[in-house]
Amino acid sequence: MRKKILFISETTADKYQSQMLSGALNAAEENNAIITKFSLESFFLETRLSEQIEIYSEMIEDFKPDGVMFLGWHADITKNEDKFIARLKSACNGHIMSIGKKIEGIHSVCMDGAE
Repeated sequence: MRKKILFISETTADKYQSQMLSGALNAAEENNAIITKFSLESFFLETRLSEQIEIYSEMIEDFKPDGVMFLGWHADITKNEDKFIARLKSACNGHIMSIGKKIEGIHSVCMDGAE
């Protein structure tokens, strides 16, 4: 059975997020895994989409991923980080990784050792 990996990023035209997703897709292809991308809206739309993390959390529980990668610095995630991480841990069957922000107890990857 193919592993299902979830990539949670931001809706943006940012070249670095595109490069991260491209690398994840290449690795998934090499390892016969499936990548699914969920996009959070940027903080500019936060007032209109104040419950997007709750909506995604429910979708993640239904999706039952084998792993999750997410942008740890995203405003909606940092707003209630403990609750977000707890929801991921209960919904995910495998590894959880924060990209761009060191989060205690979670695999974290930061450029140039930044935290």
